[in-house]
Amino acid sequence: METNKIKALMTALDTGSLMKASELLGYTSSGITHMMNSLEQDLHMTLLDRSPAGVLPTEECKRLMPLFHKLIEDEERMNSELELIRMQKKKLIRLGLFSSTSRNMVPQIIKEYSSIHPDATFQLHVGGKEDMVELLSTEKVDAAICSEVVGPKYDFTPIMKDQYFAVLPVTNPMARSSVISIDDLKDETFIISSFGTDFDFEQELVDHGIRAKVMAMPVDDPAILSMVSCGLGVSILSDLMIEGYEADVALIPLKPREERTLGVVLYNDPHPDKYIRDLIALSKKLFDTASQFK
Repeated sequence: METNKIKALMTALDTGSLMKASELLGYTSSGITHMMNSLEQDLHMTLLDRSPAGVLPTEECKRLMPLFHKLIEDEERMNSELELIRMQKKKLIRLGLFSSTSRNMVPQIIKEYSSIHPDATFQLHVGGKEDMVELLSTEKVDAAICSEVVGPKYDFTPIMKDQYFAVLPVTNPMARSSVISIDDLKDETFIISSFGTDFDFEQELVDHGIRAKVMAMPVDDPAILSMVSCGLGVSILSDLMIEGYEADVALIPLKPREERTLGVVLYNDPHPDKYIRDLIALSKKLFDTASQFK
């Protein structure tokens, strides 16, 4: 028996009119009439006394009404239980990360999250911006903690600002500067990672009209710091990229201040489940740099 027919019957009896019930439920008047006729045929009995004034339940219908109510309640309970089962099956949270966010944000997130959802486990995918876009768009991850991805199907919740610094060898003449502009570095060789980079560095240079010499190498952030300390070139890294590493380099704030916004990115998921909602809320609680995003 189709419960949508029973719900339509109960709505018709509540309103006293098939026409009003059709308006409430979004059916045409002929459509709801057909549903009532079909239900009566299924049960081999008349359920409604119909007149120009409206509809009333027959005696048979009155006897069945408690069972109809129970059937609807049972269906709602079953749907709730099915949703719970689906949530329990989705204990695995697939998370895309920059190397810097995986080191400096995610350990604390996982620790706190485990107290909220002790049944949840994480599968981590570390890469650069292009990797995050691919992982999200192919739905290989449920969310990513990275910089903003722009697109009609992407939803970005900002969490924190991450300031950029010029990274120079201590022997560089500009190493003692209190601030430095990207234009000041136009004659320097830039060392960047050729894979998994957190930062679209070359685009930033293009935006400033700089055609710099670029040494792109398959290395991570600490390797870049080491290369800069050896005098092979300069780089620009964010506070989060540098955090936790020691190197004999000069870290100089950029002028004007340059920063990226990190946050949680979802793809084609306008109504995330509780697991993801709690992940976003916890990330904001732990790392939101105050009121800048409110």
